[in-house]
Amino acid sequence: MGDTYQSVIDLAFAELDLQDDVLETKFKTLLAADVKTLIAAQVVDQQKGDTDVAPYLKGLRTIARVVGSAAVPLSDETVGAVQEAIAEIVDVKDQPLLSGALEEIFSGYLGIIRGAKELKTYIDGGQPA
Repeated sequence: MGDTYQSVIDLAFAELDLQDDVLETKFKTLLAADVKTLIAAQVVDQQKGDTDVAPYLKGLRTIARVVGSAAVPLSDETVGAVQEAIAEIVDVKDQPLLSGALEEIFSGYLGIIRGAKELKTYIDGGQPA
């Protein structure tokens, strides 16, 4: 995502030093997905012009929830395949920056869902989310 993203993440993580390193990593993963999504949302707002993005956002959120709710944790390869399919679907005519930002929002949504499930499972003592 670039230097700005990394500087925001670095700032957010600067004071987050938990005794439980596994919990810290899971929390940071969730926080990073959230920041990534918020940055992509800013780009969507800047690029959308008169384009109604609500249907895109609703559909992306729905797909992320379905994929993220899979009982079995999805492999990185499967997640990558889903993200490639989303890139083919989300193609706003003559607006590549908007299309890319919508793809990033989906990736962020999925990261938030997966990160939250992993964090919850860890906190709950290994019980599935």
